[in-house]
Amino acid sequence: MKKVINVLFLLFFFLTISIFANAATLALSPSSGSQTSGSTFSVNILLDTQSVAIDGVDIVYLNYNPLLLEVQDEDSGTTGVQISAGNLLASTLANSVDTTNGRIQFSQTSSGGTTFNGSGTLATVRFRVASTGTASVTFDFTLG
Repeated sequence: MKKVINVLFLLFFFLTISIFANAATLALSPSSGSQTSGSTFSVNILLDTQSVAIDGVDIVYLNYNPLLLEVQDEDSGTTGVQISAGNLLASTLANSVDTTNGRIQFSQTSSGGTTFNGSGTLATVRFRVASTGTASVTFDFTLG
């Protein structure tokens, strides 16, 4: 009998725009799923600027339970563990995974005075199911 882990991704939003603008959002896709122990699966971090031009995005932090999930390294040529960066913005300034505490930090900015206005995949996290249980993946969020 295969062991199954239920993975629950809580959808939280993350404001990145000034007080007077519509708020950009970050979401996870898929938002939930059921995975077999030992399997790997990908979760996209989706950005939607809500029609407002932005020049950067900071994720401090995307949290997960490291006893249940392991982030798979997407850049073996760089020290540490990194996720797969999307190409919505030109420069990736931070891309690190704290595998002990289950925290992902990711940051991208535009360059040369350009901005981004739209939606798409900011980054992708590839998880391996380490143990059975119910795991939540959540953004830290601080208003403003």
